[in-house]
Amino acid sequence: MATRAVERLRSVVRSRPALIVVGLALLGISVYAYWIRPLPAGRPEMAYQWPGYFLDRSKGNYRSDSLVQFAQYVSPVVVWAAIGGWYLTLWSCVRDRRDLERLAALVAVAGCSLVYFYDHGSTPDHIWWIRRFVPVVLPGFVLCTALGVSGMIDRLSRPWAVAIAGALLVYLAGFTARADALIATFSENKGYFAQVKRLAQRLPADQPIITNVHKSLAAPLFLAFDRRLIPIDATSLEGRATWDTWSATQISQNTPAYLLLEVSARSPNSLWRDDVVITRVISEHTVHPLPRKAVGLALQLELYRATQERPVALGPATGSRPIQ
Repeated sequence: MATRAVERLRSVVRSRPALIVVGLALLGISVYAYWIRPLPAGRPEMAYQWPGYFLDRSKGNYRSDSLVQFAQYVSPVVVWAAIGGWYLTLWSCVRDRRDLERLAALVAVAGCSLVYFYDHGSTPDHIWWIRRFVPVVLPGFVLCTALGVSGMIDRLSRPWAVAIAGALLVYLAGFTARADALIATFSENKGYFAQVKRLAQRLPADQPIITNVHKSLAAPLFLAFDRRLIPIDATSLEGRATWDTWSATQISQNTPAYLLLEVSARSPNSLWRDDVVITRVISEHTVHPLPRKAVGLALQLELYRATQERPVALGPATGSRPIQ
């Protein structure tokens, strides 16, 4: 009885009507994801995110734009060729019983694509947006595109096959060159590490340093230059209390206490202060379209050295906004 039911189910799955239904469902989902789902849900609410980059808060986490934004990295042709290639390969495996070893890859690509195109869970800015798709979805789309194009070209006469393959190569070469035009013309963050090294040389190597700086600066100071950093939120009551306790303890032992702050967390009453400005050049963070220009950033820092003669007191707390 069970064997008969399995055989009946297998015959239904392998039947032409069942595969046609799967194809129509795949087409419907793809059309919805590419053209209908990204439509605006309300009035745009543009909010500043990075220099030259604004986010539309009405789009939430931008998951509705997933397939369209993915096409910015691989091209719309690859997206639709991959969808068609996935379906043609499924038909070949299930209906024609050929290349059955590809079924596992088809299942993996389809499963991961459904999960991450529904909600990728990433920030909607370049280059962080694409990271969820790199392990499986991106190579899976490339594989399915190759399978689909190969299957289509095999069915054409040689002149048509050569013409279509050449046109695809020219299109993809042009798309790649245009998408990579910015990163091919400048080195992002060039000179940044040298600036961090000069800052590290101005910091004591044998003393803990209370810090309220961005992680892009704190990480290399700690990992590459072995500076003993203690991060705080200098705008909060807890951060002020940490600094007050630490500086009082150090001063009581006739040892200076060091404080490294971004300019937004400035101490108002210090007589000993060393100003530092660190600059960076990065690509803009747009995903749709991909970055077209470089953006310069300047991080203004203040290094304080508190002693018994020259104490340092943080200004009034302004809330508990953590520094990332």
